[in-house]
Amino acid sequence: MRVALSERRLVSSISKDRIFADVQNICRKFPCRTPGSKAEGETAEHVATEFGRAGLSNVHIENFPITSWNCRRSNLQVVSPRSLVLKSAALPYSPSCAKLIGDVVDVGLGYFQRDYEKKDVDGNIALIRWCPWDITENKTQYLRALQNGALAVVFYNEMPKRGIRIFPITETWNFGFGPGKQPSRPIISISYEDGRLLKHLLRRGNVALKIDVDVDVRQMARSHNVVGTLCGTKWPRDVILITAHHDCWFTGANDNTSTVAVLMELARVLSKAKPYRTVRFISFGSEECGAQYFSPWFWINGSRQYAARHANEISNNVIAVFNGEDLGSDKKFVVETSGPELRNLVHRVMKDLDLTCKYKNKNALDLTPISSDHYAFAIRGVSSVCCTGHPPGRPYERYHTTTDVPSALDREVMRDFAALIGTSVLRLANSLFIPLSLSHYMREVIEGNSSLRLLGLRDHARKAIEIVDLHEAVLMASSLKNVSEALDRIQNDILVAYERSVSSRDQLTINRIESCAKRINAQRVKAFKNMNKLLFRVVGYGKPGINPMIYLAQVVPGLEATEELVHVYRSLKFLQAEDVPSARKELEAIYPYADLATRFRLTCYPPRFVPGYETLLPSIDVSTNLNSLDKEHRVSGEELSRQILLLATEFERCKVQVEHEKMKLCLFAFWSSRLGEAVEEGRVLLSQIHKSFNSVQREHSPHGN
Repeated sequence: MRVALSERRLVSSISKDRIFADVQNICRKFPCRTPGSKAEGETAEHVATEFGRAGLSNVHIENFPITSWNCRRSNLQVVSPRSLVLKSAALPYSPSCAKLIGDVVDVGLGYFQRDYEKKDVDGNIALIRWCPWDITENKTQYLRALQNGALAVVFYNEMPKRGIRIFPITETWNFGFGPGKQPSRPIISISYEDGRLLKHLLRRGNVALKIDVDVDVRQMARSHNVVGTLCGTKWPRDVILITAHHDCWFTGANDNTSTVAVLMELARVLSKAKPYRTVRFISFGSEECGAQYFSPWFWINGSRQYAARHANEISNNVIAVFNGEDLGSDKKFVVETSGPELRNLVHRVMKDLDLTCKYKNKNALDLTPISSDHYAFAIRGVSSVCCTGHPPGRPYERYHTTTDVPSALDREVMRDFAALIGTSVLRLANSLFIPLSLSHYMREVIEGNSSLRLLGLRDHARKAIEIVDLHEAVLMASSLKNVSEALDRIQNDILVAYERSVSSRDQLTINRIESCAKRINAQRVKAFKNMNKLLFRVVGYGKPGINPMIYLAQVVPGLEATEELVHVYRSLKFLQAEDVPSARKELEAIYPYADLATRFRLTCYPPRFVPGYETLLPSIDVSTNLNSLDKEHRVSGEELSRQILLLATEFERCKVQVEHEKMKLCLFAFWSSRLGEAVEEGRVLLSQIHKSFNSVQREHSPHGN
């Protein structure tokens, strides 16, 4: 698609120097913008002022309650074998402690129980290397140390020359939305270099540390969301959100001052573009932590509060959300979307702006994770995008560290992200028909996406052919895809008629087409919101404290259990034939999941659940069955009968759940009918336009009479 003149003007007016100057200004004036702090409130006022200067209307600040945690003092001192003060930071939500003294025990990773074998941690201070594959697993490391009686925990950064890293911890194994518990033991973080120093001292003998931490916890503190609106000039009821968060740890240049600066720059340049649809700019507070009562899901509080407070508008008016996170990383360019409808739009914009070639092998188009503010809208069905400067699941090296400073940012990357978001929003705002393709969406629902390693409905149908009949669901999905393709063709024909009407200044026809487009757009957006609550969802795997927690995006999460059903069904057949080794082999394919390991190179265990809500999805946990069907021993006839009964019961339970999930797919038939009506309305409109056009042609023809 050719880049429109308005889009070229927008891109050319974006200034990377202005963006970087905003980053420097905010970091210098308002360092350590922890949620609920004075600095966070002052930052909100600053952003509101800049929104007003950019020409946004109805600029205001919305306050909301949080549990704030601020560290007033964090001291760590080696008292034996020699006196030495180490730079340190208390991890949120560490409790206070007054001059706690204890011996240090190096437990290495401290993630598995085996790390504590022959280590006398009880009553001592555990020294732990930060988890290298997922920094959020520091909670598992802390809780494992707690299980072994640690008096306190000292983490050291796993990366050299990256300073001190922090990340909040609650004393609960899960990550749900409900209330949690503040850690009961002090948690301190030090640099990689100081961690190596302590390990060096430990090789020579005992090492004792003194920890002194003073924190301020307020259960009813206030955080702030800053909102500014650029009213649409033609279709103001349709709303597109551009979002960021302004709270941070330490200086927070990349996370997330970089995006706040991009947000302010886009407010300046888009206000001059005068988009047809309304664009709302929001800078959220309390993204890093602040959920009340130490909720295990401590992040994205400002966005969740906004989504709850404005639920009616989000349901009826918001078309899409464009969120930014860490936009100044070193030449990384990643776009994560809630589904294919926005992924295709953003991909086209990237190609039009030559960003695909520029960031070849350094950009990715992936499904949205749960780690930033867009997720608060994605779980409500809103089509969402998160632009970020690091690959999925791998935060950049300076993430949440003392080295996240302005000098480490890449100005050009920030400018390019601003161009991508601004152009995508402008294209979405100015198009007669909202450019979110339902036909592409349904094609991926049916066929999956091999490049993203996603299984589609047809894949599940092939897998489950002997267990669950998904043929009707595939037919309904195919019908909706066909209707969507027909709607695409009708829209293209209407667009031709619209352009002809605009050139001839036929205002009556223009009004009729815009009225029809408005109704079709509304139906399509409702369809996406309805289906996004069921399809293209992030799914959690594993039991906290037992298995590593893995989060994957899947097309039809409710049908992923067809894999268990097939293997358990075959295992039952083998057990009935007293073939225990073959039965075990079938069960081992789903504990852990062999298919997911092949596709994603990740070790995933049951159960499946919806992150945040912790709602369980269909799955079968066969771990106890595998323990009972020990491959090294002969299984008695009584035990064999017992295992057959247990597996058969679990099989029937899971099958009923999968059948229930299958029934939810009847929404395909509903939307086929509704959008079929839109197709018919478009055809009638085109027929009327052609008749009117032919009539005008005859009137102006010299032989018209």
